[in-house]
Amino acid sequence: MSMIVSLSGGGIKGAVASARYAGEQDVVIVHIDYGQPSARAEIEAVEALASSLPRTKLMPVAVPHVLNLQGGGGADGDASKTTLGDSEAVLPPSVLRGLMPMLLSVGVQAAFRIGASTVVTGMTSRGAGAHLGLPSAADAAHLRPQFVHGFAIALEALQAGRTKLRLEAPLMDLSDGEVIKLAGRLGVNLQHARTCQSPDPHACGKCEPCRARARAFSSVGVSDPATIPVVTA
Repeated sequence: MSMIVSLSGGGIKGAVASARYAGEQDVVIVHIDYGQPSARAEIEAVEALASSLPRTKLMPVAVPHVLNLQGGGGADGDASKTTLGDSEAVLPPSVLRGLMPMLLSVGVQAAFRIGASTVVTGMTSRGAGAHLGLPSAADAAHLRPQFVHGFAIALEALQAGRTKLRLEAPLMDLSDGEVIKLAGRLGVNLQHARTCQSPDPHACGKCEPCRARARAFSSVGVSDPATIPVVTA
């Protein structure tokens, strides 16, 4: 029986992508702590998800110093400076350049370690994701599928002559609202799905992921079971 590694930061897309395979195959949900302030809250959400899905386990992975390499930037809402040689670059708030390739690479290493056949990402082409270093939603319709395709080609080249490890993005063509609908069909409890970038136990309702979540539920006329108070001001 094949095994799946599913990357999840505790959010809705990771939960739905994981549930897409759970029950049919053994699923190992990999949560990566790269120093983000919300890591503790995220892993609690992933633990709840793993316990709710059949044949699913959690593998927490810590990747230290990622934020230090980026100048400590991104998650605290302040622009930060990174000095490389004689040059200095200012990173905009909540952006970690190159983060998604790193996350996928960790997922690939986890898959090699446990002998999984597939690495799954919940990435979509149109949803939020700038905090993961992805192109903005306005640009993402073609760029994100291109990125996944390019990473899959690199992975295939890496494995030349050996058993193939696949990369799959089963939600890529879905809107955020369609992901919510799929969650309902799969019976995924989204009450504990963690979207917020805040380190606090309760979601802030202010960050872009919180607002994107509210828009997704609103677009399909479904109430968010987490009842996050979204701040519009």
